[in-house]
Formats: sequence, structure tokens, C-alpha cells
Amino acid sequence: MAPSVVSARQEHLQELAGVFARAFADEPDQRALFPDPRRRAALVPLFGAATVHLSYLDGKVIETTPALSCVSIWTRPGQATSWQSWVRSVPRLWAMARRASPGDVRRFAGFVARLEGRRHELLPQPHWCLDVLAVLPERQRFGLGAVLARHGLHRADADGRPVYVETDGEDKAVFYGKLGFELAEYAVDYPPMSIPTWRMIRPPQPAATAARTRLRPAATSVP
Repeated sequence: MAPSVVSARQEHLQELAGVFARAFADEPDQRALFPDPRRRAALVPLFGAATVHLSYLDGKVIETTPALSCVSIWTRPGQATSWQSWVRSVPRLWAMARRASPGDVRRFAGFVARLEGRRHELLPQPHWCLDVLAVLPERQRFGLGAVLARHGLHRADADGRPVYVETDGEDKAVFYGKLGFELAEYAVDYPPMSIPTWRMIRPPQPAATAARTRLRPAATSVP
């Protein structure tokens, strides 16, 4: 039986930030953003903590399972980070900046700007965005990523909105393809980092199609 999906509470945030850090510690985008291994080991957990807490302050949809071994973060249609959330996140962002080199900061700022800008160019109408889908390494390939993703996709279908996701791995692009995402753009960008990037869009699906998608077996290449 698939585990239930629950909304993250404030007391879960630190543990879910740890899920983010462990899941993405050696991903291509993190290696490109923070090429020095020692700085990367310090910065990825801080990046995870800042991402999870800023998302919570902003009212994004953060979901997990009762065991807290995975996390998904969804941006609602039309949602943007408020200045109040940025202000309240200053201590965590400053903690990142103190550990980073000037090059790390430039790469990170360019990466985020490019990600957000290209998303709105490819999908200008209101849409859901799957910002984060992370599973602890020892819990991967058990279908947990698929459980969280399908739960959010069902919500988007009920809302009649498309969903956007960006990933840096071909295996993950295949995973999202099995969930109904279509490739909108493949690029090797974020110069000078040259990160292979699959940008994918899932149109809203009719109820019957969505039901079949939710009943598919879990993919073997779950993030």
C-alpha cells in the first residue's frame, strides 16, 4: 500500500531540509553551482534549509509522508515570493553567503534568475510548478517520489492547470515523462556551468486519464 501524503508542519522543516541536502548533495546542478567539494558540502545543506523555510513562509505547498523521508514543494499558479518572506529569510541567506565564494554567489544568482525567467517564457499562463522532489538516497526506487508527484498532479488536474518542472538528469526526465510531462525544451545552459536541462510541461488531464496515471506502477528511476 502506498504511504499517505501529508502537509509539512513547521516542526518538520529542519528534517525535510536534511532530505533536500542528502538527495541533492551530488546532483549535476549542485556540482556546477558549487564546484569546490568542501564548500559544496557546507552550502548544499544551507541551500536546502533556505529553500524549505522560504517556501514555508511563502505559503507554498510542501508535502511529505509520515516517515519524513521525502519532500515535494509546489508553487501555486501566480504565486511569487513576498518581500516579507525574503526579509524573514535573511539570516539563512546570510549564512549561505558567508560560506560561499563570490563566484558561488554569481553562479547561484544567475541560475535562479534563468530558471524563473525561462519558466515564465515557456509557460506564461497560470500554472503549478514542481520546485522540489527529493527522496532520501536509501529510500529511492521505492516509489515515494511517484507518490508525492501524483498527489500534486491530481490537485493540478482538479484545478485545470498545467504543471511545469525542470530537471538535470535524463533518467529523471524519463520519470516525469511517465507521469504525463512533455518535453518543452532541452538545453545545455547556465553558462559557464553548462548544465544539461530538461524543461517539461504537463497539460491538465481529464479525470479518466489522470486516474490511469495515478494507477501506473511506480517508475524504477524515481528521483
